[in-house]
Amino acid sequence: MLGNCQAGGIADSLELLIPGSEIGHELLSNDVATLEAELRKHAKSRKVGLILHDSVKNIIDFHPQLQGILPEETIVIPTVTFAAFHPDIQYGFIAGGVVKNGLDSDWNSRILLWAYMNKLKEREARELFREEVYRELGYFDEWASSAALLKLGFEKSRFDFGRWMRSVQRDGVFMYGINHPLPIALSNLAIQIVEREFAEKHQHVDDVHKYVTDYLAHIVWPVYPEIADELGVEGTYRWRVGRKYAQLDEFISLCYEQWDSIKLRKREVNFMPAVSERDNVVLLQMSGRD
Repeated sequence: MLGNCQAGGIADSLELLIPGSEIGHELLSNDVATLEAELRKHAKSRKVGLILHDSVKNIIDFHPQLQGILPEETIVIPTVTFAAFHPDIQYGFIAGGVVKNGLDSDWNSRILLWAYMNKLKEREARELFREEVYRELGYFDEWASSAALLKLGFEKSRFDFGRWMRSVQRDGVFMYGINHPLPIALSNLAIQIVEREFAEKHQHVDDVHKYVTDYLAHIVWPVYPEIADELGVEGTYRWRVGRKYAQLDEFISLCYEQWDSIKLRKREVNFMPAVSERDNVVLLQMSGRD
């Protein structure tokens, strides 16, 4: 299996669901030249039944030099991206590199990055973490748009989104962050893959997700309590990266220290997703700086 960081959990689930199988997994680069070399290496090995994330397939489809490399037997599966639990997660890039937060993760807070770049003090930034701000930023409306976007990915790959969503919601939160699903989310996708593509080899296993390695548990972004109340799940302001933990006040201080150390204010930051002009206006108003 070739794809992103979700590949390991799916591959482990497939091995459990297909007795006697050996399904390797490999993370592919987003760099076109590197990706081409990786794909040609796998094509040369004449592997069949290749499983590929649609996020990688989209890159291949966009670049002519990458087309025609994949074997015809390639199975394309959806990449699970879902922001409704964590709508404040923001990527930032400077000079080709990613901006790290205070716990050394690539995920940042959109609110906190904005506050820092606009020279708010830490206590002023802390005051932006409240229900009124989240509502104005549209954080409470993220479920519908996240579900619609993921549904398109499932439908394009010919998998049943409704069935998958009903299965993964039973335990509440099914994402560690916007693109890191819990094992239950990956295992339930694997079940559909096996049923459709390897039906003759499929064995039923109850609660597959309890028996596979969780490759993505090293980073946990909290579901903010106000957002959690809206979604009917448990919430907290506790971050974790590896064995490092932080509550909100400490997280803010650690991020400010990290960004001070790289003189973030003096560099051009590329936000992904982009911070809209409306977001700027909302945050300025909510911070009392309009």
